[in-house]
Amino acid sequence: LSAIGRIQDLEREWSQSAIQGASSEEAYARALQLATDSSREVKSRQREALVSFRVLWERLGDVNSLLWVSRLAYDLQDFPTCLEATREFLKRNPDSVEFLRRLGQIHEHLGEREPAVEAYRQVLARDPSAVGVQANLVILAGDSSDTIPKTHPLSQLFSRSTRDCEVDPEKDRDSVWRRLADFFRQGEPSARRVVNLSRQLKGDPGFHSSPCNLCGGEEFIGVAIGGENGWPIMRCTGCGLIQTHPQPTQETLTRKYQEQYYGEGSIDTARGIHESPPIGETPMTMLPRVMDYLIGQGLADFETSRSEKRMLDIGCGEGILMRDFRIRGWACEGTEVSEPAIEFLREKGYIIYEGILSQIEDLRGDYDLVTMSHVIEHVRDPLGDLRKIHSLMAPGGWIFVTTPGADSLPSRIAGEDWFYDPDHIFFFSKQTLQVMLEAAGFEVSNLSAYVGVGRETWEEAWLREGLGPSVMKRVEEMNMGDVLLGLARKKV
Repeated sequence: LSAIGRIQDLEREWSQSAIQGASSEEAYARALQLATDSSREVKSRQREALVSFRVLWERLGDVNSLLWVSRLAYDLQDFPTCLEATREFLKRNPDSVEFLRRLGQIHEHLGEREPAVEAYRQVLARDPSAVGVQANLVILAGDSSDTIPKTHPLSQLFSRSTRDCEVDPEKDRDSVWRRLADFFRQGEPSARRVVNLSRQLKGDPGFHSSPCNLCGGEEFIGVAIGGENGWPIMRCTGCGLIQTHPQPTQETLTRKYQEQYYGEGSIDTARGIHESPPIGETPMTMLPRVMDYLIGQGLADFETSRSEKRMLDIGCGEGILMRDFRIRGWACEGTEVSEPAIEFLREKGYIIYEGILSQIEDLRGDYDLVTMSHVIEHVRDPLGDLRKIHSLMAPGGWIFVTTPGADSLPSRIAGEDWFYDPDHIFFFSKQTLQVMLEAAGFEVSNLSAYVGVGRETWEEAWLREGLGPSVMKRVEEMNMGDVLLGLARKKV
């Protein structure tokens, strides 16, 4: 520990001398380049960027540098430094939900249960809808939790999971993997309730019965009853695509998204993100993982080959993805249904088309890159949308898709409980996503699966706390993470 402390002192002295005589703007730009241009796997450059930002924070009191110290320290698992920076930020912004959540995560990593619980409860006091934080509280408190009812699906899953995997992962890793394999092999969800409920819902005016979107088949078998209120999740016997059946009508979906997504608090958070560097891997600021993936697939060479670099983000939300591509020199446009988000992004100078893709007629076309980040699972006709996107793209253009993976390890462990999100209509495996992209005319370049953004979903939290951090790395090595990343090209 003494040697590590001395190394950090030397790094700080070097960084101070390296930026001596440079303006604060130049020093910040240099540190920012180190942090953003290098792969997240290059720890030495991350450490160099961390030290540079820390010097700027200590010397100038620069808040943006403080944000970067917190983010980089967390990525490097330097939790004492991350804790110091996070606490300092919360002194200035005590109501920051993002940093209160991070405070809880740090205490979790340090094994400090009570401070973690207190931080998560402060998050819920400010944002009662933070499902990931609710799940973390269930995991930390076990069956004794008074924060979430024992009837909650998360409580039930936690109880079942701990019962079925009582083993010390540090002492017997092989046994852990055998237990995991047995756990999801034996999980056979009942189909009878699903079929009965499906028949009842066919007469509901808010639902519409339709053939499989991928193959046109009309034969389905039950997979699960989704969510607390229950809705049918079915698998097509022809192609294997999992989908709600019957489906909500478009009118039902549009009304729901306009009413529930992107409220005032969400826009305020986005405003801060647009005016600052990304501050972490939360669902709102997922770009570091996205950009790492795209850079690994040759984004820089692709950018060099395109003359205009025109991008369209489908379901752009608050525009976090567009903001970071704009920084890279792209001309960015987006589609969105939420009026607050549309108004906010137009204030920021973006071209935003209002409505769902299938109903928008005046898109410019010739896009070099089209992105659908956690959108394809929400739309009623994903194959139709992909075909329209194909017609709007320039030859050789890229399409980038992210969506929860129905063949992930967390989904297999959770069984029926994985289908908890009432807004998801389709559930893709790597195979069904590839088949759909190819059916739309694309040539698939890569399909990967990583452990989800922020390490905050309840599947990850249970695995992390119950089985140890090494399992998360193993899950990604097996390409069985809970988020699919798909990259495809329009043939020249």
